[in-house]
Amino acid sequence: MTISHNGSNSIINDTGTGELQLQRGGNTILSLGSTGIEITDPNGAAEVKLTGFEGSSAQLTLIADEGDDNADTWTIQSFVTDNTLRFLSKASGSLVEKWHITTDGEVEQTGRLAVGLGVRTTDVATNISAGLIQTDGNIDLRFAGVNTDPAGGRYINFMNTDTTIVVDQIMGGFNFISSDSDASGVMASMKLHAASNSSKRCQFRFRGNDAELARLGAGSLGGAFILNTSTGVTQANATFDGRVAIRNSAFNSDQITKLTSVGFSYTTSTSAVDVLGFQNFGGGAAEITVFRRDNTSPAGASIDKLYVAFGGSGSNITSAAIVTAQTLRRGSIHNITYTITENNVTAALQATCDDNTGEAQTLCFFVVSHGASGHMITGF
Repeated sequence: MTISHNGSNSIINDTGTGELQLQRGGNTILSLGSTGIEITDPNGAAEVKLTGFEGSSAQLTLIADEGDDNADTWTIQSFVTDNTLRFLSKASGSLVEKWHITTDGEVEQTGRLAVGLGVRTTDVATNISAGLIQTDGNIDLRFAGVNTDPAGGRYINFMNTDTTIVVDQIMGGFNFISSDSDASGVMASMKLHAASNSSKRCQFRFRGNDAELARLGAGSLGGAFILNTSTGVTQANATFDGRVAIRNSAFNSDQITKLTSVGFSYTTSTSAVDVLGFQNFGGGAAEITVFRRDNTSPAGASIDKLYVAFGGSGSNITSAAIVTAQTLRRGSIHNITYTITENNVTAALQATCDDNTGEAQTLCFFVVSHGASGHMITGF
C-alpha cells in the first residue's frame, strides 16, 4: 500500500490482497472490498451522517450505469426549507421531486402507486384513466373510533378545486371495470356489515348539500329503500317522500304521469273546506283515490274515487270538472261530498260533510295526474 501525491490529488493505493480496512481499537469500522464499502460498529448501530452546511440541504446522489443517461440519477434529499425527506429524479434533465414525506408523516407522491402488481398506465375502458393507486388486494381504511367520537366516521373525499364547475359536471365516483367484454357476467358489489349483531341498522346514506337524499337500509329496516327522507315507514320496504314522475322515453319522453300522496287532518264541517290543491296544470286531469278514516270510537272508514279534469291556458287552470264515485264504506262514518273550484290560475278540491260536530278524521289522497310538465298537487 502506498500513499502519494501526484501534484493534484493525494492518493492511497492498496495493491495487496483482501480488503482495505479502517479499524478502531482493533475492530473494523469501515472496509473497502470488491463489492464496495461496508460500515460496521461493534459497539452499537452503524451510522453514516451527511451534514449540510448552515442554510443548505443534505443529500445523497445515486448514479447507475456510469451516468450516461439522465434517468440514471436519483437524489435522496433532506430539504433545508421545510425539512421534508425527498426523492428526486433527473430523468427530465434536471432534478424533479417524485415523492416526499413531512416531519408530520404526511406523504405526497407524483405518479401512480402500485401495490402487489405492475403499474398500468392505461385501462381496459377507453374512457377511464388508469388509477393513481393500484393494488392486487383489498384496501382497508381503519380507525379506532368510539361512539362518542365527535369526528364520527372516516370518509373518502372527492375534491375538485375547479372554481368554474358547470351544471352536471361530475365530481367523482366509483368505476367497476371488467376485462371481460361480455357484460352479462359482470357484477359489482358494495357490502355493509355489522360485526356480531345482525339486528343492528346497517345503512347506506346519500347526502347532498348536507341534506339526506336517499338511504338504503339493512337489519331491522328489512332491506328498505328511503328516498328524500331520513325516516322509514314500519313494515314498508320502500319509502318515497315527495312526488314521483313516470315516463317511457322509448316512446315520448315529454309525456309524464305523476304520482302524489298527500295527507290531510280533517274535522267534520258542513262548510266547504279546501283539502287538496292543483297548481301549474293548464289543461290536464287527475285520478284521485281518497282513503278516509275517523278517529272516534267506534271508528269507520271509506274509499272514494274522484276524477278531475281541467281546461287551461299555459300553466293556468281556467275551468274544472269533477266526477265522484263512492267505492266502499265501513262502520259509522259520516258522508262527505267533494267539489272542485278554480280561480283561473289554480284549483282546489273541497270537502263538505253532513256533520258539523268537528269530528277528527284523516284523509289520505293518492293522485295519478297528467298536465303541464311543472304541474303539482299540494296540501292545505
